[in-house]
Amino acid sequence: MRRRALAIASVVAVLVGAVVVLREPAPAPPPEVEYLPDARSLSEPTLLSLTAHDATTARAAWTATGGVTDSGFEVRWGDRTVLVHGTEYDLTDLTPDRPVTVEVRALDAHGRRSAPATATTTPRYVPVTDSFSRESLGTPRWRVIDKGEGCLGVRDGLVEIACPAVDLVSTVPIGPGSRFSITTDGPTEGELVVALTPDDHQDLLPAERLPDSVYVRLTPTGAGVESDLPTGTGTMPAGGAFTPATRGVRHRWDLDVRAGSVIVSRDGVEVAGGAFALPWRSGRMRIAARGAAGTTLFTADIPGTPVAADSRPVWVELPPITALLPVPKVNAVPAGDRVRVVVEVGGRGRVEAVRGVELDLDGTKIADLYAERAAGGRYEWTFAVAPGEHRLTARVLPADGGQPTTTDFTFTR
Repeated sequence: MRRRALAIASVVAVLVGAVVVLREPAPAPPPEVEYLPDARSLSEPTLLSLTAHDATTARAAWTATGGVTDSGFEVRWGDRTVLVHGTEYDLTDLTPDRPVTVEVRALDAHGRRSAPATATTTPRYVPVTDSFSRESLGTPRWRVIDKGEGCLGVRDGLVEIACPAVDLVSTVPIGPGSRFSITTDGPTEGELVVALTPDDHQDLLPAERLPDSVYVRLTPTGAGVESDLPTGTGTMPAGGAFTPATRGVRHRWDLDVRAGSVIVSRDGVEVAGGAFALPWRSGRMRIAARGAAGTTLFTADIPGTPVAADSRPVWVELPPITALLPVPKVNAVPAGDRVRVVVEVGGRGRVEAVRGVELDLDGTKIADLYAERAAGGRYEWTFAVAPGEHRLTARVLPADGGQPTTTDFTFTR
């Protein structure tokens, strides 16, 4: 009897286990994902222009026409090719006095290329009074007033702002009738304040609040002139919009200090001014960086003889800049029982080539798109999803097979 009871119990346990297994829900199949292709046209860039900075570098600038503008561009010169987000790029390592031809092609999110825009220039030597370099920091032309250590870095021989706030004071006297310039690639964030201060204020802080001074404020997209001085008699320029600053792409800013005004030009075009009469005959020019870390200072052209500085700037060495793989931005918009997902892969400046984009829903890959050395772009999908909270993960795959960049996004339907 005991043996028979054990056998019956075993059969019952197996049947109960089978029932439990049968009642476990099967995993939900992945949703059917519909890719929404970009319907915009792929048009070649226009108005490609080249501006030589000096004997080995030049700026290429172009217009994105009537098509894909957030998928980037391919820039070619000599044996070099780079992918760029934006509509300008600085060409480097050119041969002095030798013509160089540049080709710029628009890209779409899959890496297809448009026909090229082409232009040719010859880089030539351009004299400047001084350059912002490791060597210039060792001369008596500049003094530093900073709010922390390590505020100036040297990267590839050029000076870069490396902290939230730093002031560089020129030791060359300026006054009414002075005209001087700086070239810089910033600011891409924050602002650069070019302050014109009387001699007896040159060591005071903060630079933005000194009496009897004029302030030229440079931002990523604009410029303005401010002062508490009495209004002068100068005629102000109409101004105008310009391309936002791009890291690594230099532009020339000229300041013309006239009898009753200060006029600011960018690449030869007047963009701002202020009608202020300077009450002093001798002063200093100060560059105050505020929240502009990463900005590079290339050259300064301040005619005159420097007054020896008591102290000279110190700096830290910074590693070279390399192209970065874009980081995806993800957004999900529920609509009924479906959701529309948009992944934007972009940035500004030079980027690493992209091999593709993958999309996960709650840890399971549901979509992928592969490209031929793209620069990113806009990718959209739509699919049905159950009610509740869900997690999306977007991955950008580099063309060289390295580590992808990822972004997580949580939404509720």
